[in-house]
Amino acid sequence: MTDTRPVILTLLGVFQPGFDATGPNQSLLRMVEALGDRFRFRVVARALPDDVPGRWTTLHGVDRLPLARGRPMLRGLRDAINTTPHDLIVSNGLFDMELTVPALAMRRAGLIAGTPMMVAPRGEFSPGALAIKGGRKRAFLRVAGLTGLLGGVSVQATGTEERDHLRAALPRSGPILIGPNVRTLPALPARADGPVDGPLKVAFLSRIDRKKNLDFALDALAAVASPVEFAIYGPVTDDAFWAECQAKIAAMPARHRVIVHGAIPQTDVPAALAASDLFFLPTLGENYGHSIVDALAVGTPVLISDRTPWTGLEAAGAGWDLALDNTAQFTRAIETVARSDYPARQVRRSAARAFIERALDPAQAASELEQCFRTAMSSVKRS
Repeated sequence: MTDTRPVILTLLGVFQPGFDATGPNQSLLRMVEALGDRFRFRVVARALPDDVPGRWTTLHGVDRLPLARGRPMLRGLRDAINTTPHDLIVSNGLFDMELTVPALAMRRAGLIAGTPMMVAPRGEFSPGALAIKGGRKRAFLRVAGLTGLLGGVSVQATGTEERDHLRAALPRSGPILIGPNVRTLPALPARADGPVDGPLKVAFLSRIDRKKNLDFALDALAAVASPVEFAIYGPVTDDAFWAECQAKIAAMPARHRVIVHGAIPQTDVPAALAASDLFFLPTLGENYGHSIVDALAVGTPVLISDRTPWTGLEAAGAGWDLALDNTAQFTRAIETVARSDYPARQVRRSAARAFIERALDPAQAASELEQCFRTAMSSVKRS
């Protein structure tokens, strides 16, 4: 039987087991779950040590083509786009200099197929994220505007706040379309009843880079008087930043224990977060924050910055969303949970799950995301 589904050719930096818990991978996997019956997703990604560059394989039900890095990547990217039938190119991250920027430049020069293209910045334009290496980013955006690099290219925002950030930063792009993330909720995990025993268990799960603000989390934790076991999950994507964090870990008071787990597959995320008393992510900015949803979904309250879509947590009893200008208030929130008894913690767990149940509408989100893709497919092919 002929497959008549439109093909979305996705450019995604890293797509592999172990990294599938990171935001862009989560977004892609949830798209496939929600819209796989309506679109066929094919992925071009950077090759990893065990890959055979240039050979299509299937991972998580998605066709994946790894490309060798360096000069061969440019040729491989051009060939992949020109030889893979597709109806829309979706590239993740505007500042990706190995995939997105070359694809945009090739498109502008007429070197690749002229099918419609959409860029999904994935939170890169939140004020906190944009400030990291801000001079370089502003210079790139000026050049992009002068050369018409984004002319006729759609841009995906996952919500109205991100749309406003994109409008302010990308006045010369094509249409900015809202295509929300799609999430469904798993069943709540079973928990053993019992008294509070041992140190407070706090989890951080994200890429380890400056945007995710792990150093801030370590500073807030160091000032907590009660013993804490702090579990760090996620791949290191900024070695220099991780070195700074390791120095803070080495100087942590003896009453605290920090455990570095590294990257874990998405299948292990619910259990890791369910075993924690609190999820802590003082991020500099998120357009969505899949790990925040993961925590709330298993009934783990969250302590996050006020730079995500998830606000009103304290009023709902589901956690805290706090401003980053005061580390002490994060310390106080951790201390509050540490000093609370078992019934109080169970109330917060129930409130966390109830909060995310009220917030998510998977069917509506899937419908809006489908419309986003179909609108982008109908856009002009090349400016």
